[in-house]
Amino acid sequence: MSTIMASPPSSRNGRLDAPRLRLLRKIAHDRRIFADQVARKGMCKGRNDAQWYDPGLNSRQAGALCSGCWVREACFRLAVLDDTMDLFANGGSIRKVAGVRGGFTAKRRVPHVKALLKKLRPPKKARSAA
Repeated sequence: MSTIMASPPSSRNGRLDAPRLRLLRKIAHDRRIFADQVARKGMCKGRNDAQWYDPGLNSRQAGALCSGCWVREACFRLAVLDDTMDLFANGGSIRKVAGVRGGFTAKRRVPHVKALLKKLRPPKKARSAA
């Protein structure tokens, strides 16, 4: 059985340039490390996901939800990497970013996701020429 995988956008010759490829490898490496930390030590382990995806939470409530967690920073970084890679691989709107992770609402994570996406995607001129 074959598996269909989404491939990331590439340069004109069909390959990612070296800096973007290095960045993708670093993201994959960091993601594995952060995911392991969160899975082993996160306060949210084994809890109902509904409270982390409540769109009505404000920043203070989100911070309180994750306060005291040992891996809050790793969870935040993992969320930014997950959101970025989802948008990079599958496309779509930045509005797909949702939920509370690492004590931050989606609205507070979006600038970090946009900054990382900007590093991964080629300039608009190169995308339109491809």
